[in-house]
Amino acid sequence: MTQKYYARNVLPTYIEAINQARLQDARGWILQEDNDPSHGTRSVDNDPNNLRNSSWIDTIVHPAQSPDLNPQEGCWNILKQRTKRRLWRPKTHPSELSEGEQPEEAWDGTLKHLKRILTQEWDKITLQEIRTFIAEMPARCNAVIAVGGERIRSDVW
Repeated sequence: MTQKYYARNVLPTYIEAINQARLQDARGWILQEDNDPSHGTRSVDNDPNNLRNSSWIDTIVHPAQSPDLNPQEGCWNILKQRTKRRLWRPKTHPSELSEGEQPEEAWDGTLKHLKRILTQEWDKITLQEIRTFIAEMPARCNAVIAVGGERIRSDVW
């Protein structure tokens, strides 16, 4: 959906509903949107934002759609790194293996084998790694705020 379509066909219905609610109840009414780019949340001067402002519609401010604020992105990063390593340099020599670790077969180039590698590497992500991503979230939120919403990097992910 485009901003133009949203501003012309969807948003007016919500504005009308809020205006009707205001007539019956004096409390403040707020439009809650989900930060979809078509809602005009990435810039100030756009059709949806201008329509909301001209209609005196308040909205809830959401954080940016930032991978820096999603712990799941840390899991995806681990999966990508481990899969790339395994595709290009599988551990086949005994000196590369940890105790109890089995040699990895080289990728045969098929989608079926890639799927198997992805599944195996996903299963190797530990609960401790996930907890580390979650524990870092307060610091990540502060870092994103400090750089005005720009991308950040940390030692964890």
